This record gives sequence, C-alpha cells and structure tokens, in this order.
Amino acid sequence: VRSGLFIEGAARRGHGTAKGHVVKTAKAAGARMVLDSDAHEPGDLLTREFAMSVAQGSGMDQEEAISLLDAAPLELLKKVGIQRY
Repeated sequence: VRSGLFIEGAARRGHGTAKGHVVKTAKAAGARMVLDSDAHEPGDLLTREFAMSVAQGSGMDQEEAISLLDAAPLELLKKVGIQRY
C-alpha cells in the first residue's frame, strides 16, 4: 500500500478460486486492485457484464466493482506515466 502497488485480479478460467481471498486480503490491507482478463485467446476477453460478475462474485459490492472497472485502470495508467487514454 505504501508503494502504491495495484493488486491484480485475473478473470481467466481457472483463476477463480483465489479471487475472493485476493479481494479480501487487498481490502484488509487498503490496497488498490485492477481486474484483467489474462487473455490467452479471444474467448478469454471480458465483457463489462462478465467483469462485474467476477468482481461482485469475489466479494465486492456494486460501488467497489464499478470503481475497480472504471477508476482503477485510469489511476494505474496515470501512475505509470500514461496521461492520454
């Protein structure tokens, strides 16, 4: 948290069993999270609806899930010096 790291939650098949633990641990530590597809093929890409389902199924309420999908990626891009998106 002090270093501003973002914790990654991957929504790819086979990664589902640990997401609830990752979200719970990140929340307890006050860490920011991002959700990605960890896509290895086109079928792994996320729709907004599926991403919300993954976030909420991992223990996030709707407000946290929206922040995860909308605000967190922009904050991460800004942190790594990408201002135009």
